[in-house]
Amino acid sequence: MKFCKQIALALLFSIYTPGLAKAQLTCNLQHVSNCRNINVLMSPSLGKKIHLFLRDITYSTNNRIFPAAEIASMYLGGAPNPRIDIENLSIFTACQPHNCTSRAGIIFNKSNEIVSIFLYEPEKIDPENFHPLTYKATIYKVNGGCINKETIRRIIMSDLNNDNLHIIGIDIKIKEL
Repeated sequence: MKFCKQIALALLFSIYTPGLAKAQLTCNLQHVSNCRNINVLMSPSLGKKIHLFLRDITYSTNNRIFPAAEIASMYLGGAPNPRIDIENLSIFTACQPHNCTSRAGIIFNKSNEIVSIFLYEPEKIDPENFHPLTYKATIYKVNGGCINKETIRRIIMSDLNNDNLHIIGIDIKIKEL
């Protein structure tokens, strides 16, 4: 019986030993690939980076014109999706708070720099059930880009399908910065 207690104690202490615990990965703007979703990155510092990336570019939504950086920050501050990793890039998407038909994505390279921001929202709504039928998307990316239009299209379609928004088309425009 004494031997069983020794084994039980050894197992207990081998399960939780502070020295053996894995180090917590740091999730911040210097280590974006460690973050599960965009919400943990949303901060005034990220807002500044978004403004620097999009500069004075405007975005038209609801028949009004807004600074694209404000729209991107607002949409990225809503309900997040898990990070997607493609070709050494970390991709985050989220939807506008209280309106998950309007969404945004942001792409960071392995140096933690923003290389693309994309905004997507309904373009045509079904008049019978008010569900989106088609979407419009605008991709803002650095000149020469690192991810192609079709990859972003697949990310957007997958995101919308995950939320049971089965659309029939998407019109994508690319604006190189």
